[in-house]
Amino acid sequence: MDETTITLPFTLPSLFGGFAAGEGLAKASPAELALEFVVQDSVLNVLKSGVKEIRVPQSEIDVLRFHRGWFRSRIYVRLKSLKWLAELPGRENNGELTLHVARRDRDRAEEFVRMLSGRGGQPDR
Repeated sequence: MDETTITLPFTLPSLFGGFAAGEGLAKASPAELALEFVVQDSVLNVLKSGVKEIRVPQSEIDVLRFHRGWFRSRIYVRLKSLKWLAELPGRENNGELTLHVARRDRDRAEEFVRMLSGRGGQPDR
């Protein structure tokens, strides 16, 4: 990745029927989306996966939307192929992924979406 990368913390709540949650960093560049994440159990907070990384070329992103909420915002990502999300828990069966973003990172999330979509305008709301 180059110096034009935007890094954004995200969470994946309620994985595996609420027994686990994920958190990580999403990195956007003009060329790709990279997701680094860990998954931890929500019951005892003892089991934790190692850091996993997924890299998706920008050309494989089909739809990218940003929704600004009161307390938490979301970035919806739909990819052109299911293979990119094979190792990611919390993915939808239709190749969609929802990244939950804290309120304090909303402005950065908008920049993130603009970077990946290649638009200079406002992201979808």
